[in-house]
Amino acid sequence: MIQIVIAAHGSLSEGLKSAIELIMGESENLHTFSLYQDTGIELFGTSMQEKIEAIRTAEGTIVFTDLFGASPYNQATLKMKNIQDMNYRIISGVNLPMVIECLTLCRMGVALEDLWQQVLDVGKEGIKEFEQEFEKHVMKRGD
Repeated sequence: MIQIVIAAHGSLSEGLKSAIELIMGESENLHTFSLYQDTGIELFGTSMQEKIEAIRTAEGTIVFTDLFGASPYNQATLKMKNIQDMNYRIISGVNLPMVIECLTLCRMGVALEDLWQQVLDVGKEGIKEFEQEFEKHVMKRGD
């Protein structure tokens, strides 16, 4: 099964995992890494690389990070260079809908190459503004 890693600042990754498991139940292929104020960046990156290598599967690994260009993302990309012959994707801007979609597709046996774009789309589509959405639905009923 594809391994899913969430790497983020503070306790965001654990919070997302907790919410996901509340909704979907426990998942053996969901892993977290947290970067705290007192965590050394090199130790964070090395620990993430070691864990990713330890959970390696033929199906691959997808790493979600909170911010593009921030430390968790940078460490994921830097450490990717050290991991040989592995199907590996890194996606920034993690949110709850995208990880739920990823986990659902993984459970259905969808390959990493076939799911990452769908996961991106669901993450983007999950962002809504109340009044704009309300207007869309009111206008549909009024037609």
